[in-house]
Amino acid sequence: MQRLGFTRSKIRPNYTLHTPDAFVRAPLPGMRNATAIVHISPHLGAKFTQYTAELQAGGELGVLPTGFSRFVYVHGGSVRLTVGTNQRTLQSAGYAYLPPGLSHTLTSDDVARLTVIEKPYVPLGEVPAPDFVIGNASEVLVKPLPGEDRIDLQTLLPDHPAFDFAVNVMTYPPGVTLPFVEIHVMEHGLVMLQGEGVYLLNEDHHAVKAGDVIYMAPYCPQWFTSSNGVSGYLIYKDVNRHPHV
Repeated sequence: MQRLGFTRSKIRPNYTLHTPDAFVRAPLPGMRNATAIVHISPHLGAKFTQYTAELQAGGELGVLPTGFSRFVYVHGGSVRLTVGTNQRTLQSAGYAYLPPGLSHTLTSDDVARLTVIEKPYVPLGEVPAPDFVIGNASEVLVKPLPGEDRIDLQTLLPDHPAFDFAVNVMTYPPGVTLPFVEIHVMEHGLVMLQGEGVYLLNEDHHAVKAGDVIYMAPYCPQWFTSSNGVSGYLIYKDVNRHPHV
């Protein structure tokens, strides 16, 4: 039983740790047989929204606002992604990027759980908006993280200037750390996929584990070390745009 008045969650000026003991569920407009746990939004100062979508049988996500792009990652169950007459199934670790203006539906026949990231798309001069992307993390090339080759890095979206954000999976062996404390202009949305460890956020060290969600504002000092087992996370960051936009 949760201790009265206790939560591992923390809300600070330049980061948020959102833990399952404090999750609140509510449907978003357009959802059917589904609820959302909104972890990150412009109310925190973020330029994107990240939520967990929990779909029941016959569940469906809502329609995107005009000018927004969407990224989805499947944690459990499966969903049907329909784009025009093309229908694809996303299983566990499946993901998709839906560019702005692409009409689509995401539905489920049974229970499914997704991470959903949505943001207003920021154009880049004459560069066309990016294409639709679909894949599964289990099939994505694993590369060593620069500066620490024991950390596995999987880049889920193409490295192309059309994309205004990136989503990666990072996996750590036991006891391995980021090579240094990072401070940078990009903001992050992170969900722990497996294992546990310690995250430095600003000047605070937090024990984190699978299911936790973290928002890191620009210039938030950040560092991670895994614990005794393998740990890993899915992480969003804004890329390819000048800081003044």
